[in-house]
Amino acid sequence: MKNYFKISLYFLFLVIAIGTQLQSCTQDVDPIENPKLNRGKVFVLNEGPFGMPNASISAYDPLLKQVSQEVYKNQNGSVLGEILQSAYIVDDKLMAVLNVSGRLQVMDTATLMASYQIDGLTNARYMAIVDRHTGYISSIFGSAIYKVSLDNGGSILDTIVAPTWTEDIKFINGEIIVTDRSGSALIILDPVTDQFIDTIRIGRGPNSMMRDKNGSLWVYCSGDAFSTPAIPGSIYKVDLSTRSAEEIMVFDDISLNGTVDQLRMNGTRDTIYLTMADVVRFSINNPTDIEPFFSKPGGIIYGLGVDPVRNEVYIGDGVDFVQKGQVYRVDAQKNIIDSFRVGVLPNGFLFNR
Repeated sequence: MKNYFKISLYFLFLVIAIGTQLQSCTQDVDPIENPKLNRGKVFVLNEGPFGMPNASISAYDPLLKQVSQEVYKNQNGSVLGEILQSAYIVDDKLMAVLNVSGRLQVMDTATLMASYQIDGLTNARYMAIVDRHTGYISSIFGSAIYKVSLDNGGSILDTIVAPTWTEDIKFINGEIIVTDRSGSALIILDPVTDQFIDTIRIGRGPNSMMRDKNGSLWVYCSGDAFSTPAIPGSIYKVDLSTRSAEEIMVFDDISLNGTVDQLRMNGTRDTIYLTMADVVRFSINNPTDIEPFFSKPGGIIYGLGVDPVRNEVYIGDGVDFVQKGQVYRVDAQKNIIDSFRVGVLPNGFLFNR
């Protein structure tokens, strides 16, 4: 449930999807026998089908090319919840944000055993981590940001009324930066006072953002295909110190934007990868020179992650929104190193270093 485009697609594919199972190059293995070996693994975040509490986590070993499925369920004997939207590692804890379940599920990173959970986070999306004690969680449709305690047991400290649908959220230079997903701005929250203090105007539908090696914030804006006239997607480069934004590019093909738009960077933060119909990339020094990186005819590019050490790109194929997803591991030279099956709708990757 990444945005309003997805709901109709789910029901369309639920009716027509029969698909042939793709063969995996990677061996499935039994549930983690020694979970302490999770160091160095890649956690695949499987969103799960809309309307069913079947979100899951797969653990992939890039050295052995082995994948363990449903690692949370296998360790705890219970399902994770509905729509795994995002996840984070804070010290020795893996924190999973579940959108429809409205929950932050916290587990031990080494064992995947549940530690505690915070409920009541309506339509939770992404989390900005201030420190090991405090996080801020955005909310789709809810026009709110949840301030939560990450101390053992967890709790909601405050529900901050937001002026808009909040989406991606980052803690940068002592401020909380939030995308106004339904509008055309970044909104800035002071975590000391929990008051909104500023707004930076950018493109329509800001969705995903990351900071480069020079400190500039790059924002992927989805546009709005339903407005009249339709508004195309765009990329903005933001200087947070001056509160100024530079339009870098506008996409010509509106149909390629607005569904699942993810922006990721390599380990040195000088190359940007984007999900559109395919995966493309460009250098921060020459952003108008967009290079095709990965194409999957007939697939649905749904998740994207870049290993910060190996600079290998992980691409999640949603297949048909119903079957188990496929992940492709691709090196910087565009060679497919491996591919393997995971859970339904792999939408993100967490690198356990």
